Amino acid sequence: MGDGETIEEAIKDVKSAFISYLDFALKNGEEIKEPSHLTKTRRVNITVPIYLLEKIDKYAKSLNKNRSTFLVESALKQIKKEKYGRE
Repeated sequence: MGDGETIEEAIKDVKSAFISYLDFALKNGEEIKEPSHLTKTRRVNITVPIYLLEKIDKYAKSLNKNRSTFLVESALKQIKKEKYGRE
């Protein structure tokens, strides 16, 4: 396993090995963590007009979200829309 003669075969072997690992880990009750790059955060400073910040906060609150969550989700939605032409 892992000795694929082509890149495609090697990728297939790696995927198969990963699936086997996941199957083993789940059967044995092991914790499978999310990749750390998906859970790490960084505090940033941005400049936003006060009137707009108040509107953002009010709207986010109406959605039961905090400002950071609302801004991140809005940014991801915009990126997806521009990249894939849909929301």
